[in-house]
Amino acid sequence: MKKAENKLRWEEIAGIWDKGIGEEGDIRHKLVINPIVFEFLGNLRGKKILDAGCGNGYIARKMAKTAKVVVAVDFSDGLIKRARKKSQEFTNIDYRVKNIEELSLPDKYFDLVGVYPV
Repeated sequence: MKKAENKLRWEEIAGIWDKGIGEEGDIRHKLVINPIVFEFLGNLRGKKILDAGCGNGYIARKMAKTAKVVVAVDFSDGLIKRARKKSQEFTNIDYRVKNIEELSLPDKYFDLVGVYPV
């Protein structure tokens, strides 16, 4: 599938995805992905983190509770809009509508990079 078609598809299903994932993830996220990801990431205090493919931002919000900065990137405008709406109390999350391949930041800017299975 071409990038433009993939992006269009995600825009079409952004609301469905957001509702299904919610604030904890679907059953796969709750039981498998979340525990593994957070055990692997370890202590996030004071860290700068890239959440690549952040979707509705639920993992970014979890990380932002202790991380210094979370840059949360997704190429779906619809998902980023939903993420921003749910994250208003977090001043340390920087949501960006961007293809991760086009993200431009200085080398070694992040302490951790998270890319999670859909």
